Amino acid sequence: MNSFRAILTVCAWSWAAGGAAAPEYWPIDLGSLGGTQTVATGLNDLGQVVGWSQDAAGRTQAFVWAYGTMTGLGFLPGGTASVANAINRRGDVTGYAAVSATNVHAFLFSSNSLADLGTLGGPNSWGRAINDQIEIGGSSQLVTNYPMSSPESFFWRTNRFIHIPPIMTNWYSCDVFGMNQAGLVCGNTFLWATVDCWWGFVWWDANTNGVHDAGEMKLLGNLGAYNTHGSYSCAYDVNDIGQAVGWTGVTNTVYPRHAFLVTSSNGVWKISPGPDDHPDPSNPLMQDLGTLDGFTNNSYANGINNRSWIVGYSTTSSGTNQAFLWRNGSMSNLNALISPEAGWVLTDAVGINEFNEIVGNGRYNGQPRAFILRASPGLALLGTNGVSIADSEAPSRAKGSDFGGVPWGQAATNVFTLRNLGASNLTIFGWTTNGPDAAHFQISGIPSAIAVGGASNFTVVFAPPTGGVYHATLTIASDSIAPLTNVLFAGTGDLTPQTIDFPALADQWITNSIGLSASASSGLNVEFSVASGPAQLSDGTNLTFTGTGQVAVVASQAGDDYWAAAPPVTNVFAVFKLPAVVFLHDLAQTYDGTARTVSATTEPAGLAVEITYDGQGAAPTNAGSYAVAGTIVEANWEGATNGTLVVAPADQTIDFPAIGDQFITNVFPLAATADSGLPVEYAVLYGPARLVDDALVFDSTGQVAVVASQPGDSNWNPAPDVTNVFGVSKMPAAVFLHDLAQTYDGTARTVSATTEPAGLAVDITYEGQGAAPTNAGTYAVTGTIVEANWEGATNGTLVVAPADQAIDFPVLGDQWITNSVGLSASADSGLAVEFSVASGPAQLADGTNLTFTGTGQVAVVAFQTGDSNWNPAPPVTNVFAVFKLPAAVFLHDLAQTYDGTARTVSATTEPAGLAVEITYDGQGAAPTNAGSYAVAGTIVEANWEGATNGTLVVAPADQTIDFPAIGDQFITNVFPLAAMADSGLPIEYAVLYGPARLVDDALVFDNTGQVAVVASQAGDANWNPAPDVTNVFGVWGLYVLSVVSAQGAANPPAGTYTNLLGTVLTPSISAPEPVGGTQYVCIGWTLTGHEPSGDGGTNFEMTVTNDAVLTWRWATNYWLETIADPHGFVAPDSSWQPAGLPAVIVATPAAYYHFEHWTNSASGTNNPFALIMDVPKSARAVFAENLADHDVPEWWLADHGWTNDFDAAAQLDFEPDGFATWQEYVADTDPRDATSFLRITNVVAGETDPVVYWPASTGRAYQVHFCDGMAESLWNTQQLARGIGVWTDTNLPPARRLYRVAPLRP
Repeated sequence: MNSFRAILTVCAWSWAAGGAAAPEYWPIDLGSLGGTQTVATGLNDLGQVVGWSQDAAGRTQAFVWAYGTMTGLGFLPGGTASVANAINRRGDVTGYAAVSATNVHAFLFSSNSLADLGTLGGPNSWGRAINDQIEIGGSSQLVTNYPMSSPESFFWRTNRFIHIPPIMTNWYSCDVFGMNQAGLVCGNTFLWATVDCWWGFVWWDANTNGVHDAGEMKLLGNLGAYNTHGSYSCAYDVNDIGQAVGWTGVTNTVYPRHAFLVTSSNGVWKISPGPDDHPDPSNPLMQDLGTLDGFTNNSYANGINNRSWIVGYSTTSSGTNQAFLWRNGSMSNLNALISPEAGWVLTDAVGINEFNEIVGNGRYNGQPRAFILRASPGLALLGTNGVSIADSEAPSRAKGSDFGGVPWGQAATNVFTLRNLGASNLTIFGWTTNGPDAAHFQISGIPSAIAVGGASNFTVVFAPPTGGVYHATLTIASDSIAPLTNVLFAGTGDLTPQTIDFPALADQWITNSIGLSASASSGLNVEFSVASGPAQLSDGTNLTFTGTGQVAVVASQAGDDYWAAAPPVTNVFAVFKLPAVVFLHDLAQTYDGTARTVSATTEPAGLAVEITYDGQGAAPTNAGSYAVAGTIVEANWEGATNGTLVVAPADQTIDFPAIGDQFITNVFPLAATADSGLPVEYAVLYGPARLVDDALVFDSTGQVAVVASQPGDSNWNPAPDVTNVFGVSKMPAAVFLHDLAQTYDGTARTVSATTEPAGLAVDITYEGQGAAPTNAGTYAVTGTIVEANWEGATNGTLVVAPADQAIDFPVLGDQWITNSVGLSASADSGLAVEFSVASGPAQLADGTNLTFTGTGQVAVVAFQTGDSNWNPAPPVTNVFAVFKLPAAVFLHDLAQTYDGTARTVSATTEPAGLAVEITYDGQGAAPTNAGSYAVAGTIVEANWEGATNGTLVVAPADQTIDFPAIGDQFITNVFPLAAMADSGLPIEYAVLYGPARLVDDALVFDNTGQVAVVASQAGDANWNPAPDVTNVFGVWGLYVLSVVSAQGAANPPAGTYTNLLGTVLTPSISAPEPVGGTQYVCIGWTLTGHEPSGDGGTNFEMTVTNDAVLTWRWATNYWLETIADPHGFVAPDSSWQPAGLPAVIVATPAAYYHFEHWTNSASGTNNPFALIMDVPKSARAVFAENLADHDVPEWWLADHGWTNDFDAAAQLDFEPDGFATWQEYVADTDPRDATSFLRITNVVAGETDPVVYWPASTGRAYQVHFCDGMAESLWNTQQLARGIGVWTDTNLPPARRLYRVAPLRP
């Protein structure tokens, strides 16, 4: 400790002299279990560290380091190696330990016991992560045959494994490395690709069914190229807010690899996942954290806390690994955050806790060691955000030392934490608040002592008296190795804030006027302004509108000398024109060459309407469909409608005069016209003719047909074709038929004929017969010249038209439904007339008898269909009405009172007895509830009709309350109220006066006295309010005292007691005798809900005023037995020590001795030693002598007169007698007596065996060496007991024998 203090002192001088900033972190060497190497793997929020260390026997052993002490965790049966990987806040540890020479098993270390967790069926398993619920994540082999021997992940809880297979089942490995408090684990899993790859993942037992289910493993992807050796990633840690860290490939090759951070989004860990067998690695949620030395170097993230601080290590171009800390978007080299004189090179950071303490590994003075980084080697201060505040650090809003703005007359309270990061208990001697504004920063709760690793909160209350900036400095005096000299606080006094309540404004019509209203919490007047839009203010609050659109009105309050300006409140709403309706007319028209305009009307009438056609103002002329929009163009009205104007093409016809027969030599020009003016086209349908420039040329004789056509265009429909047929002949004569159109009159209808030249004989036939026809019909007529030198013929059609006829059908009048009518009509052809019902509720019997099946319009048609000689007569229709007989309806019982049943109305009719249908507000069911209902009564008879309307009024009913009298009550009672209304509606209660209050319709009493409780029922739509009922009663004091004590003999004993108000009690307690090294000490009492509230004594007096809970407080002490081996003593003496706290024991050696190590409950070489008192314990101090050069004890040298420079004394030959002091010590001779030295004094030889003599010390054992011949010969050795100075040589002596004596070191 002294050497460490000296280092800190030097460093402090260096910073002050050089002007450099103080280091952010202090590295602490974790030491070892006795060997030369230690590796840290994790830590918890208590600053406890785990890992492995070589012990004195050279074995790899798991350890827990806490408060400066490293404790080995031992081994599993069958093995001599163990590694700890993770520790939770309870101190439970997981890792793995050997169970044979070749296999390891995951373990759980809890309650000072190492438990084997087993495997998933294979030979090996590894525990790597643990949370406070003692849930463990790790990996295990399943079976021994390859490839299935690759490890797969597990999640262990409550002595049960959940097997987590790779995402590609039965393929290669899957490992877990990290876990958070919710049981979310992370790691990496094999993923099939053309080149094998592994991806990071997270997994949790989402449905808590204790098995792995599909979809519970979420891939994280990577930043490498798809389907390359760069498509790798691995997740090493995950925090409690859904962030995972690890490393990822970033190119298409195995290296470089970069640290990453994935922050989940609403439970999604990877965007664009793709299929499981060939997924897309890209993940926009994955952030590349970079490296300490450029893109081509590597970095690996190992740990993350809930502040998103990340630690790991990065390679550098110098070839050395450097530990890093990534925070707030930036990566820092941890070596830059410690003193350059600390002797450390930090190469890897493996974990970080919520106090931002970091553990890792590096080289300390060139040796491989493990470290923990802390913000201080002693007293540390954490801000409100949990981040360390350095000595004399400027006030920080984030850390809470800068309170920011606080309104005048109000106060802000921030809580800070003091931590003891040193290796011994810390004492705080006192503290002061300095500076001119110190009175405005009230500090409380700073403790007088903090145990090793402990923490304590204190509060700072900032209360500005007026505006301005305030400063104060807190100075803490302690025995910390790194004192906290100055903590700087700041705060600002602000005006009192106010707010504005400006209710939202609805959308408005342009003609509206609004009176604005808003209030400020300060009570000051609120002002208004139009921020934007077509609005204007008059008289400060009257808002009117000048147009339509969005309007923004701002309410503001500028404040005064006490109130700060209120944040303005803006109301945004829309202003609209009044709506109107537009109707379009004349949307169907026909092309006529002029503009086709549409007309419009409006509702209300007379508004101006702008009409557009396909977006244009001009009306179209041509045929087609046009989108028509009609829009009102008025200042205060708006409205529009759409329609479609359809201009249909016009019909056209062709005028194509008939063409007479032609001679073969004729050239006949064609001349036809279309009334559309479009050009006419011609075609020869058949015959010996052809077209030449719209003229006919004949090639032979025969029949010719020519057609004229016009196909139309967008404005004209195609014209009907017109065909001319004529003959072409040689020397023709013309025949003319006459009288081809005649009307039937019952005689033969003959046709006449003439010729050109005139006078030629003509033979006329009718349908090939010579006789002329009589009946109406169409007959082919042929007139043929029957002359020797002429030829010619003509055909015609004799049409004998049927004659017309007419019907006489007299008009029919309106009818009652019960009438029967006989129909009668006649035709002038003499043919019989028939009748039919065209529409309506009527039917015919026997052709002429008309009856009615209902009411309504009836249409009866008289018709004569004609025959071959007579045309059908135009039908004659008689239309008339059929009515039911009228009747009257009368409604009754229209005024009723609610009784919970349906309230029906009755009806009568005139004439009586007709069926009436009654409806209530249009429904058939009669209403039950009170109210007014529109009633309609309608006759429902086949031959009668009639209806009437009325109003049914159902009045609410009266109700009463039954509230039984309440007797007097004790104050401790909880009295449930039970009143009922005969309406069945719920009762409401209120305390009119007295010491009572309502809790869930029960009375709870706060004091004694008269209480009045009223029961009321406010009624509803069906029931009138009930008259209130009041109960008045008295409350008497009766209070419960609950006594709680975990130990000792309490008076009164633990239990529950009832006492009257004002009772005087004198509770007391006596402690039990210690048992088995455990002592219980009463440290006082607390009285909850009563005065006095508590004290540190074992008896007190109280006067009962209300309910109370008396809790006797106990502390547990354990017996600490301290034992000192010879040459030293141990402090404190054997004594009782507080449970759960470290007892600091100090071994003090005697002069010329030193402390060597602890045994029993303590172990190791730390002195002082913090022994956690969780059970009764003992500690034995072992001391060893101080040795000078050649291992001469300093006490021996002191006994012989030397008091300093012992190494020189050991080399000295003081007498001199030829022997150095160290040799005299070995021989136990006097170094200051020239005659005192070891030598053979005599050898007696003769007839008996030789006897060798020397001066012997009782404290030494000796060896006699002898050889035959020269001194260079082989020497033999004889070992003798302690204190022996004579030896008889019984060996057969030669002629010559040499002897020498050698003392043995004690």
